[in-house]
Amino acid sequence: MDKIKTNMNALLYALLAGALALLIAAIIMPAKIAYAEDVEAQVVTSWQIGSPTPSNVVATLYDDGSLIIAGSGDTKDYTYYSKPVWYENHRFDIKKVVFEDGVTPDNLMYYFYCCMNLSSINRIPETVTNMSYTFAGINNLDTKVNEYLYNLKDIPELPAGLTNMTYTFQNCRGLEDAPVTPDSVTNMSGTFMNCTSLVNVPNLPANLTNMSNTFASCHCLASVPEIPEGVTLMGNTFSTCFALKSPVNIPSTVTNMNLTFSRCTGITIIPKGWSIPEALATNRSRGILEIKEGMDAPYGKNNKLKTYCDPSDYERLSTDPRLTWDAWNRELISGYPDDQEGTAEE
Repeated sequence: MDKIKTNMNALLYALLAGALALLIAAIIMPAKIAYAEDVEAQVVTSWQIGSPTPSNVVATLYDDGSLIIAGSGDTKDYTYYSKPVWYENHRFDIKKVVFEDGVTPDNLMYYFYCCMNLSSINRIPETVTNMSYTFAGINNLDTKVNEYLYNLKDIPELPAGLTNMTYTFQNCRGLEDAPVTPDSVTNMSGTFMNCTSLVNVPNLPANLTNMSNTFASCHCLASVPEIPEGVTLMGNTFSTCFALKSPVNIPSTVTNMNLTFSRCTGITIIPKGWSIPEALATNRSRGILEIKEGMDAPYGKNNKLKTYCDPSDYERLSTDPRLTWDAWNRELISGYPDDQEGTAEE
């Protein structure tokens, strides 16, 4: 009897020990998981990118996608033909960029070109003057390889001395709000080209001169700020901006308006008083604006508007007795009298 009792006690102790072990495991396991999540990111590789002394600035890529740029002084310049050292094998690994204090680059040209998984950058150093193609993606019609940036949505403050923003955010398709652009910027050629989600542009810089392709294919852009006097180039500026409802006022300084509002299918009215600069009255700028059926065009004889239209459009529009067309130049040479407003359908 005592032997049976002893065996039962042993079994009970074994069961209790097992239950206790399971309880301890249940308590410890989450701690182990949490600990695993807190493991410090590991270095993947690093590059010396200082200029003129390479070792003065080091860019380190971690396995969590962070690219930390640390050190002191200027950094190397890159171009389309000599892209950043991380471009070839690691551009898709970069998710976050951190510029530490002390790094003072002047030129960020092509720095994060086609880094399609990039979602954040802590700051743009105040020393930067050139941001040409800095965050641009690629739309390659030949290879059919598209490398767009969908995740980059919040842009830090741009430096006060910035001058060149050529194609800076081209193909940043997740960008909805443009950053405030400092008045020092003169070149915005293609800056937001193919930013198909862009809806808000807070300002255009006072010293701006080049707006070629600036908002081309910004399909959601319905309005833009006033264009400053001093702008000279506006070729393709708003081409394929489907949401744009009315052509913006054009400064008198503009000398090129080729295809400025081409394929802006949302434009249904030309506001009274809207005009193109006198310098363009005899200029053969092509396709400034497509005049289509149903569009209000309150124009007098002295306010010439160059336009491009397909032969079928010309045939239809030329039947309206209030619109006089020069078929050879495809130019609207006179429109509705100044005291009339009407549409091609009336």
